[in-house]
Amino acid sequence: MDEYRYQPLLVTMDIESLFTVIPNEWGIESIRELLHSVDYNKNKCDLICALLDIVPANNVFLFQQQKYLQKVDVAMGTACVNSYTNLSLVQWERTHVLTNSTYGRYIEWYVRFVDDICLLWNGTEVELNAFFSYLNNTTQFLRFTSQYSMTEIDFLDVKVRKDELNQIRTGLFRKHVRRNTFLHNTSMHPDHTKVNIIKGQVYRIMRLFNDDDELQIALDQLKSEFLNRGYDARTIDR
Repeated sequence: MDEYRYQPLLVTMDIESLFTVIPNEWGIESIRELLHSVDYNKNKCDLICALLDIVPANNVFLFQQQKYLQKVDVAMGTACVNSYTNLSLVQWERTHVLTNSTYGRYIEWYVRFVDDICLLWNGTEVELNAFFSYLNNTTQFLRFTSQYSMTEIDFLDVKVRKDELNQIRTGLFRKHVRRNTFLHNTSMHPDHTKVNIIKGQVYRIMRLFNDDDELQIALDQLKSEFLNRGYDARTIDR
């Protein structure tokens, strides 16, 4: 993201209670429109939508030893729930965000992970607040909370900030309630599982940081945390 050398606003948004507010009719129709837009086979499209129509109508769950039939909103706990929600929002994004003639020109970069959105806004704060108001009126059920800053902002586990040259830098974000809960080395898990945990955390940090000095600090902190969980220094360094 080094090419962003101007002064955009760093923006994050969250879709409130996403999985419990999408009407099934709207979600299925959004997916149908999306599949048609990419010239997906009509028969396969009809089959997928028909199957999706079955899922929310037959979602039975157990609560306090009583069985209930969910009648509205996304069928929570089903195998398709994440794909269903994501695909329905893709069509919404195409219609109301990415191709919007009024506000789309201000969006220099945009990414969404399920119900969390991050973007770079190359417009004024007044225009951004108007954009927020617009988004909250695109449907009767999608509602957004938002934060923005000229200097830094947190998105999922990523801290996004501007350096002294106004370049975008990324690093690791951790909530203040976060604790060191890595699998302890005395666990009966096989050794390759423990080694892979270390590798996974190292790769994650190396992907997040684009400043070498900050990367080394984060790796040193990570090593300290694994040492505190009983891991051998040679295993960590390897």
